[in-house]
Amino acid sequence: MTVEIERVSTEPRWFSLNLSRVHVSNASSEGGFSLIEMSGRRYDSPLHVHHHESETHYVLEGVLRIHIPGRSVELSRSVPAERDEIPLGPHRGAKAVPPADALRTHGLETLGPPGTMPDPPASDQSR
Repeated sequence: MTVEIERVSTEPRWFSLNLSRVHVSNASSEGGFSLIEMSGRRYDSPLHVHHHESETHYVLEGVLRIHIPGRSVELSRSVPAERDEIPLGPHRGAKAVPPADALRTHGLETLGPPGTMPDPPASDQSR
């Protein structure tokens, strides 16, 4: 089934103390997700739980502190690139893949070195 997502108006709106723009609404994606851009000064959200959806944050500037059961996480923007191009050699911000044990603590598992492709499904191997 294919769901065509209609982009809704990005008219600026106030949501609490944040200037917000709805790019994709929950209704326009048939309950699949919504994409809302929010900007603001320091804002302390009331402690809350989402029982019917997940919440994802993409931080462009500043720092966002999120409290989840058992720990707090601080999200911030990554290291800015010097130029909008991929350098040929080492560059600022380039880091090796963290060790498998460190990834496992965050619920991630490496399945092979960078560039490894998964085995094709059994039905595709006969081609």
